[in-house]
Amino acid sequence: MSHPIAGKWQGSAGDGAIAAFEQLISPQKKRRLLRDAPPEGLFPSRNASPDTGIIIVNWNSWAETIEALEAVFRMQDFDGPVVVCDNASSDNSLAHIRQWAEGKLCALPESRALEIRSLVVPPVAKDFRHSLVSCAQIENFDLDEGALETRLWLVNCAENLGFGAGSNVGIRLLQRMPSIQNFWLLNADALPEHRAYRELKNEIPQLRKPVICGSVLMEYWKPSEVQSCGARFNPLLCSMSDNYKGISNTQLRRMDNIYHVDYPVGASLVVNREFLDRVGLMCEDYFLYFEELDWVMRSGWPSRAFVVTSSRVYHKGGSTTGAGTGGYRNRPLVADYYFLRSRILFARKSGLLGAVIAAGASVYALLKRSLMCDRSAFSNAFKASVDGFRSNTGR
Repeated sequence: MSHPIAGKWQGSAGDGAIAAFEQLISPQKKRRLLRDAPPEGLFPSRNASPDTGIIIVNWNSWAETIEALEAVFRMQDFDGPVVVCDNASSDNSLAHIRQWAEGKLCALPESRALEIRSLVVPPVAKDFRHSLVSCAQIENFDLDEGALETRLWLVNCAENLGFGAGSNVGIRLLQRMPSIQNFWLLNADALPEHRAYRELKNEIPQLRKPVICGSVLMEYWKPSEVQSCGARFNPLLCSMSDNYKGISNTQLRRMDNIYHVDYPVGASLVVNREFLDRVGLMCEDYFLYFEELDWVMRSGWPSRAFVVTSSRVYHKGGSTTGAGTGGYRNRPLVADYYFLRSRILFARKSGLLGAVIAAGASVYALLKRSLMCDRSAFSNAFKASVDGFRSNTGR
């Protein structure tokens, strides 16, 4: 993926990023930025037994991923492992991410907003251990004491597994670490605030019961605006919509810290070990879209999912797929195909009624594209509908 700022800067973390940092902002703003960045975020300490691990799925988006990693490794209190699962990227992503981990490549934010820059620059100290493994090694290699000290795992999946299967690879690795109780799925284009992890950990119930929750997603390009506070699902129309989209940060602060939702959006989603033991891993049929909703439905409906409103993550949205908001016309054909196919696959799990709803939604989608005289979108939607009802899954 093209990243107009981060892609230009190579060199040591001590000179390249700081030099770029000096060029980007004024001395007055630099003093404010450095003042607001917590010392523990720049030079994090490590507890003996971290209880939370993070999984990031990367596909041709190494520049976004290292930007997100800068934010992850400066979060307050976070001292757990991070697993980056690369879905056979064609842009040499793993090599670039490894260069970043060695301090040879610098990440810089695309946004000039102070809220975003403070999460990425100046760079975190690259004094943590990192390891590169293949997908086939995940369940076989020995996790000795040295391996358990690894902070950054780079996993070569060898093929494009999609979001669900790619996430499951990272979850399986973290499940082998006995101390890890919480599994945080984070998009490659999502940057957690300094306190995002601390706020989640403070609110996640300590009882041994299934937990699935998420953060509030803020607009990366408009950091004071909410992108999604979880989402609603209408089972009769098989449609979803974001909660409180567009409200201000000020309005968000007035909300209760625990906000119950139909499902948390997968750009920042946490499940605990008890949830995985009872519900299982993500369904791998979808490739893209509907994985988090499927997870929630399998855990029981009405949903017990919630969002921690004080845990905030800045999300670009559609960085990998190229999809935007506002309907199918803002989705590339490939993203539209997977959305329509996944909707059918999901709805049909509800039996005959779900199949009828899926058929109605598919007819509506085809009519809409036909009325717009969009021949390529109509053909694409027709293929997605046929594949969905034939239960064609995977890539």
